[in-house]
Amino acid sequence: MIELGIWRNKEWLQEQYDSGKSWNDIGKIVGRTGNAVRIAAKGFGITSRSISEARDLINNIDLPIIVNMYNENMSTSDIASQYGVASSVMRSKLIKAGVTFRSGSDGIQIKRDSRNGCDDRDVWDNKEWLEDKYSLLSISEISELVGWSYTYVHNSMAKHGIQIRNRAGGKKLAFIAYG
Repeated sequence: MIELGIWRNKEWLQEQYDSGKSWNDIGKIVGRTGNAVRIAAKGFGITSRSISEARDLINNIDLPIIVNMYNENMSTSDIASQYGVASSVMRSKLIKAGVTFRSGSDGIQIKRDSRNGCDDRDVWDNKEWLEDKYSLLSISEISELVGWSYTYVHNSMAKHGIQIRNRAGGKKLAFIAYG
């Protein structure tokens, strides 16, 4: 991960975005959500790609290549990141190419295998670890950190009796911790 505050620099954000990275890609680099990065960029006056620019990215995707990537056990989101498009866009392209998607359990296993040493559920799915991370991060950021879905992390927190912040509380905490 790079220096905490670097992503709050207009020139750096613009350079990253202009290089073809999506807001989610940049978010992964700095340990934040894509939405948090997009909002910061918007505050600097950096605009998102136009619809025609986004369509060009989508239209330049070679279907046989992405089908092969998927068949080689890459996740839809990993393929989308390589092309700088949203996972939903990549999923639509794969559907158009006639791909039969893996079962949920097969997809989860591939995602686990691709985490390269990230914490397994038995390491992070406990009250102390979650409370510690939640003191500084949002549920979305924790889910990105551990490689599990927002819903799964949220449900684990509820299972352990961790008080979930309301949206206003989360924003206030993020401002205090990072702003």
